[in-house]
Amino acid sequence: MFTSRRSKGQHTSPITLLDDDMLWLILLKNTEVNNDKRLTTARYGSQVCRRWRQLMLGSPFIWGRLLDINSFPTKTSNWIQEVMSRSGEAPLWITGSRDIFARLERRSPDFPGFVLTFFKDNWARVEKLDISDDLRTRSEGRDRKRYWRYLFSRPAPLLKEFSFRYSDFDEDKWHAPSPWFHSLAPSVKRFCVRGFGNTYDIHTIAPFSIGMPSSWLSRLRSLTLYQRMDLSGVLKVLQMVPLLEELELTTFSNSGNVNQSQHILVCLPRLSTLRLRGWDDISNVGRLLDSISPSDNCCLSMSAPPDPRTPDTPTSDPGSFNPILELGEVKRGQSVLLRYTQNYNEARPIIELSLSCGTHFIEVIGKIPSGLSIFIPRTTDDSWLLSMLFEPSVFNSVHTLSIAQGTLESLVMYADQGYQESFPRLHTLKIDGEQKLDPEYGALLYQFLKKRQKISRPISVLDLSKLNLNCFTRDFDDLEEFFGLTVALPKTQPSRREDTYVCGSGFPELLRFNEQRQAQSRRSSGLCRFNSPGFRHKYVTYGWSGYV
Repeated sequence: MFTSRRSKGQHTSPITLLDDDMLWLILLKNTEVNNDKRLTTARYGSQVCRRWRQLMLGSPFIWGRLLDINSFPTKTSNWIQEVMSRSGEAPLWITGSRDIFARLERRSPDFPGFVLTFFKDNWARVEKLDISDDLRTRSEGRDRKRYWRYLFSRPAPLLKEFSFRYSDFDEDKWHAPSPWFHSLAPSVKRFCVRGFGNTYDIHTIAPFSIGMPSSWLSRLRSLTLYQRMDLSGVLKVLQMVPLLEELELTTFSNSGNVNQSQHILVCLPRLSTLRLRGWDDISNVGRLLDSISPSDNCCLSMSAPPDPRTPDTPTSDPGSFNPILELGEVKRGQSVLLRYTQNYNEARPIIELSLSCGTHFIEVIGKIPSGLSIFIPRTTDDSWLLSMLFEPSVFNSVHTLSIAQGTLESLVMYADQGYQESFPRLHTLKIDGEQKLDPEYGALLYQFLKKRQKISRPISVLDLSKLNLNCFTRDFDDLEEFFGLTVALPKTQPSRREDTYVCGSGFPELLRFNEQRQAQSRRSSGLCRFNSPGFRHKYVTYGWSGYV
């Protein structure tokens, strides 16, 4: 690769002890795509000394990885031309963020055309592409629709990672090429296409298809599609990616081609990460998940569900929001999502869990290991589902449990029904969210702690630190009897010195949160009115008169 000999007298710093091969590897490490400053760092590095400059200028491989459109100057195209020239015939890594070409137009009228021409002329050299573009109505946007369609329909012999994000609000929609890459992209491992229409609604963009033949799909490891597709189209694509390890999808419709009588099973034995973003129909989610056979440790991550309180929100697709589902579809979704939860937990035992039993969904989030995020729909009778979640053998490795509104009631109820030993290793209970800790909630919490103590599995830490005093309408000094229980105290204004209190220490007043809230409110009210003429606060002593 590179060699050089230097006398010991030339060594002025430790880095000069490195031979050129090792130094070259260090400089190459700087070129990783996730380094936003890689071009700037390379430019500075080439100016450190003659040796570094010769090393870098003699390596087109380094400069080919530095085509970050965001980093080029605002006034001239000379620097980008220089970088392109230094890349020689090396493989290219090209990146550029959203609306980058709109900004390029403001920099120099011929700048976008020059860049796009370089991409087109050197497409066969592109190894990684990560580009965003705004294709909204204007002549340049229409031209680029044709440009990208043409470019992506050409063979890509070196392409390994492909990511294209675009926004398209026009009636004249951008249509993906068919087939992609002229069916010749033998090295592609990652393929990502994210489309956004009006108000980021994918239902307003053109329907999407991969096109046939597409033998390059068989070598994919990562696939991301934010596209307008139906379930049958999604499953057909997944049948062509047997080596897939990572999958990310957004909402999709069910055209009626996939139902229980025509069940398609897609085997993806390596799939370890499955992300569903922006989904709006739990029945379609259930059908998709029921049609996939992933690895045992597949981590399912779902975005937050649509808000059921706003079913009348206008949408371009009348069927995109349908909160009323058949009971059979909901039960099917529950079974499938529960299976994904149990399989993941068996393969990668969850030790820190967040559980929220809301009105419409049960939210299960694995915090350690992180990634799992599942929303299980609810019905009027979920006794079987909750009994499965609270079965002692299910989350038997969890030592830290975070609960939100509605969860504590279920924990106590199922403890009364014989599930006292749920979460057998649990020692830390965290209360999350802006919950109201009223007398009823306080009584439930006391019952739960008492039941854990009774079966010799006491809670060691009760964490209230995510709450503020306004959440409390009850004092909790009755927790003093749980000797040794550490309570992480709620937030106060101003903050107290103590962050925790160990029950049984003899200062139960520190647990009188409702009393503290009222006192804080009185102080705040007093401070607001203190300067009023003639005002005297009953909790303040004034001068020597003894007036209280």
